[in-house]
Amino acid sequence: MIEIKNLTKTYNKGKPNQLKALDDVSLKINDGEFVAIIGKSGAGKSTLMHILGCIDNYDSGEYLIDGVNVAEYNDRKRAQIRNKNIGIVMQDFALLEKYTVIDNVLLPFDFSKKKVNRKIKEVGMEMIYDKEVSKLSGGQKQRVAIARAMIMEPKILLADEPTGALDEKTSSDIIALLRKMNEKGTTVIIITHDKDIAESCDRIIEIKDGRII
Repeated sequence: MIEIKNLTKTYNKGKPNQLKALDDVSLKINDGEFVAIIGKSGAGKSTLMHILGCIDNYDSGEYLIDGVNVAEYNDRKRAQIRNKNIGIVMQDFALLEKYTVIDNVLLPFDFSKKKVNRKIKEVGMEMIYDKEVSKLSGGQKQRVAIARAMIMEPKILLADEPTGALDEKTSSDIIALLRKMNEKGTTVIIITHDKDIAESCDRIIEIKDGRII
C-alpha cells in the first residue's frame, strides 16, 4: 500500500538553522500491517508521519499510495486522500474540550448518528458519549480521538505517540484497541519512542538522524 523512495525533507533551507529532517528515506508498508516507527525526539519520525498523512510536503523522492505518486496531486486532492483513506490520532488528542464525546467524533463530518454511535461503542465509550471532553481521563480522550480517526473507516491509521501521556494499564488497553482495528483490516502505523510499545507491533522501523537504520 505505502512505498517511500529516497525521500528527503529539509526545514529552513539555506538559513543558519537549516535542519535535514529526513535524509534519503526508503521503506514499504503493506496492506494490513501493524508497524511501529521508533526513534528518539528529533529523529524525524513526526516529520515522516506528517508526510505519510499527506499533511506535509517533501523536497525530493517519491511517496506512493497504491502505486500512485502523491506528488502528482494538488493540495485539494491530497486532502481528499487524507480524509478518505487516512485516519490520524494526534499526540495531544486534538479534541475540543468544551464539546461532548459525540460532538468531537462528529466534527467536522456529516454522518448519521447511528454510524457515529457504532464507532463510539467500538472504542468502549458508549456509556459517556454525551459527557464533556474536559471531564475525561487521558485514556478516555485517546479513545475518542481514535473513534474520530476511524469514522471514515480509513485504510490507514497513523497514531502519533498514542500512549505518551498514559499509565501502563491504559497504554495496554489503547494498543489492544488499535490491534483490534488492525485485525479488521486497517493498516496501523504507530509513531513512538517507547520500545515496549514498539515491541508489541509486528514490525519495527527505526529512524535516527533522519535516516532509517
